[in-house]
Amino acid sequence: MARTEAARPAVAPGRRVVRKVAFAVALLLTGGFVLAACDTTEPNPPVDTTEPTEPPEPTEPSQDPRVEEAIEDLAERQDTDPAAIEAGPLETVTWSDGSLGCPEEGMSYTQALVDGYRLELTIRGEVFAYHGDAEGELFLCTDPVQPVDSAPADLVDMD
Repeated sequence: MARTEAARPAVAPGRRVVRKVAFAVALLLTGGFVLAACDTTEPNPPVDTTEPTEPPEPTEPSQDPRVEEAIEDLAERQDTDPAAIEAGPLETVTWSDGSLGCPEEGMSYTQALVDGYRLELTIRGEVFAYHGDAEGELFLCTDPVQPVDSAPADLVDMD
């Protein structure tokens, strides 16, 4: 069957020019946007060419000011030389509530998990617990409770 003029789409010659111009403008605008987004006219940051230094020494618990303050506090309370006190690690823990692992009878506490710290100091075999909140200020806890993230191994179900 031969195609007839009526079967062809009716596009006026002027519309083809408008479509081509519109496409060219859209392409130009899009390309301009992409180039503007990829502008690299700012200079690169300076490169450090100095020799690397030695990494810092690991901090021992007794070098932490919070640990030093706890040692001084316990030495004063026990009327002993601070050098006689052995410090365990300053541990990051999660307490089960606002008592920070040191609940007092008759007191109410926030019932939410609280991030904090725990430190154990030892004098002549006797262990003293110091607890604190996320700010890290430590206080002596005379009747400590375990934090939620460090249950003794015999209480953990390994099955």
